Amino acid sequence: MDAFTAAMQRIESRGGDPLAGLEIQFCSVAGRTFGVQTEYESRLRVSGDGKAELFRRRDGGDSATENPGWFDGQIPLDQLLAFLNELESNPFAEVGSAPSSPGDAVLSLEVLLDHQFHSWTWTSAALEGSDRLDDLMSLLYGWGGNLCTRIRSSLELTFEVNSTSAHRITGTLAVVNRGVAEVSFLHPGSPGSPGPTGLVLLHGEAPVRQEGVTPLPFEPDRTVLSGFSLDRPAVVRIPAGEVWRLSVDSELSSALPDPWMGQLGLYTYGGKDILAGIELLGGAVFSPEFGS
Repeated sequence: MDAFTAAMQRIESRGGDPLAGLEIQFCSVAGRTFGVQTEYESRLRVSGDGKAELFRRRDGGDSATENPGWFDGQIPLDQLLAFLNELESNPFAEVGSAPSSPGDAVLSLEVLLDHQFHSWTWTSAALEGSDRLDDLMSLLYGWGGNLCTRIRSSLELTFEVNSTSAHRITGTLAVVNRGVAEVSFLHPGSPGSPGPTGLVLLHGEAPVRQEGVTPLPFEPDRTVLSGFSLDRPAVVRIPAGEVWRLSVDSELSSALPDPWMGQLGLYTYGGKDILAGIELLGGAVFSPEFGS
């Protein structure tokens, strides 16, 4: 008999509350590793009283829709019970072990139930061709994406374009902390970073827009921008609700197409900063699209 199913039956036999002392952690990591950090990462933690927190390092879609940061939420207790009932049905029993590729996400689920620890690890490749985990994954992804929406600290980026030519772009970057706690990150291009940091222009040919036709997203090339000063502290600290600005004046190594579309991305990799003694946010945040 599955150990988790047996634990649930013991709780039921003595009339206990399965949510008492319950702790859940669901993690998804993918991409390259820089130091101790993986490029794409999310961590969802939920306790038996429904309190939840989500850390998101970087959205896999390189979009401006899911910024990195820490988020809080509240999970309805009936959904927690549905989650436990789903695990009790042993959905992992028939999940395949398809070989993973470098692009697959590594998923892990840890549950503390009735003082006993249970864990499962699998890859996104194992989900293909099977619907056994669909209900479980729907709950977990729904909690993170739909219910953990209160921003504790997060970055939102905008870029005001001053001028562009085929080989040059100038403007002002504004990074806003949309949260209730201070957030700290490495200044773009700071030396000693565990991974590549800096500003990157994602640019490409603008999609053709016709009435009644949804244009395809532009396929971006990436250009690392220079032309900003490092005369500021290596660690940028933005209090809750405040803005950090940076002037950009960069010569591009390749000509922009005409018409063109772009996004500006701020890449920074975090961890514990020894000198400042603070936790640094690591991830990437992207501006809304702009261009000609």
